[in-house]
Parts: sequence; C-alpha cells; structure tokens
Amino acid sequence: MKSSKIPVISEFEIVNMIDIKDRFKVPNESKDSKRSRILRRKYRNAVLYSLAASNGNDEPECVKCEFDDIRALHIDHKYGGGGIHAKEFKNNRPKYYKSMLSHLEDFQILCANCNAIKVIENRKKEKKG
Repeated sequence: MKSSKIPVISEFEIVNMIDIKDRFKVPNESKDSKRSRILRRKYRNAVLYSLAASNGNDEPECVKCEFDDIRALHIDHKYGGGGIHAKEFKNNRPKYYKSMLSHLEDFQILCANCNAIKVIENRKKEKKG
C-alpha cells in the first residue's frame, strides 16, 4: 500500500524545528490552537521519518504489517513504559519528541491495528503474570 507522498524532512530541519520551538514560547497559547496542532504534527512526522530512516526505509511503515498511511501510524515504545515517558514531559511535546529522536532504538512504528493488538496481548500476559 502506498499513500500520498509527504515531503521528506532533513535531519537539519528536524533539529532546527525543535530548537526554534524551544526558544519561541507564546504566552497562554491554547493547546487546541491550529498552530499548536500543526507543530505537533510536524514533530510527530519528524520522529516517524527518523525512525523509518534508522530502519533503512524511505517512508514510515508498520514494522509488522508494512501499512504505510502516515495518518494511522503510531510511535510505539518497544519495551513499554510509554505513559511514564509521556508524563515526564507533561505538556511539552517538543521536548518529548526531542527525547525520542535521541533514543530511536527504543521505539518502533506500528499501525493503529498492530498497536492495539500489542496492547491487548500485553494485558493478557500481565494477567497470567
């Protein structure tokens, strides 16, 4: 399955995009503002493309089923602990994504279906204990 082409973001652009956001703080910026949503999507896509590149792919795709529609791809913590990791950064998504870029080996790309299946399987394992 091939989806529409999304422009590839260079590593230089990713670093600058995150550094600029860290320096530029808008007072009382609404979480739901259009600008914030656009920036969050850019950071997320930057991590997806970096993960794909680290796996030797040009485009992000699910590591299990090779689904490649970026709208349904998730960044998964390979070894669990995603909730704890997210809480460390609270409402600061740029730093959250920057931390992901510095530890790409701990993450993988899964589609929404494969990610949901992984969550269910992990819960079953925990119950069996």
